[in-house]
Amino acid sequence: MRMDPRRIILWLPVLALAFLLVLWSVLARWNGGIRDRTDVLRRQLQAVRMEKPVLQAIQADRNARLVKTGPQQQGVAYAVMEDALRNCGLGNNVRQLKPELRELDVYVEEKLSLNITQLDRSQLARFLYETQKAMPEMTVDSLSMRRNSNGFIDIDAVFLARMPR
Repeated sequence: MRMDPRRIILWLPVLALAFLLVLWSVLARWNGGIRDRTDVLRRQLQAVRMEKPVLQAIQADRNARLVKTGPQQQGVAYAVMEDALRNCGLGNNVRQLKPELRELDVYVEEKLSLNITQLDRSQLARFLYETQKAMPEMTVDSLSMRRNSNGFIDIDAVFLARMPR
C-alpha cells in the first residue's frame, strides 16, 4: 500500500504544525524553569542586600572593640586575659600585661606578654585552664617558669591569638 504523493503534501503542514506545537511546549516549559530560577536568585540577592547593613554594623562593632589606648592596642584577647586573671584571683600578682595588636591581610594577630609572680601549681593550672576555656583560639607562644626563694612560681608567658578579620 503506497501513499499518494498528494496526501503526503496535505499531511506535511499538519505534521510540521504538530512538531512546532511540541517544540513550543518544551521551550515554554524550559523558559518557565529559567524564569523561576531567575526569580529565586533575584529574591536571594535582595536578601543579601538587606543583610549587608547588618553585617557592616557587626564589623563596625567588632572594630570598636579593638580600642586603641596610646601607642598600644587592646583587643578581645586582652579582655579575655584580664577576665581569666580576675577569675583566678591573680590580679595582684600581675607585674606586666603588655598587648600588641597587628592587623594582617586575613586575620588580626594579638600578642600578649605577661609576667606573673607568686603562683602555686594549682593557681597556674587554673589560670591556664581559664585562659583556654575562655578563648580556645588563643595559644601559648612561649612560657618560662622559675621557682623563687619562697617556693612560689614566677612565669613569663606570651600568648598569641589569631582572629579572622
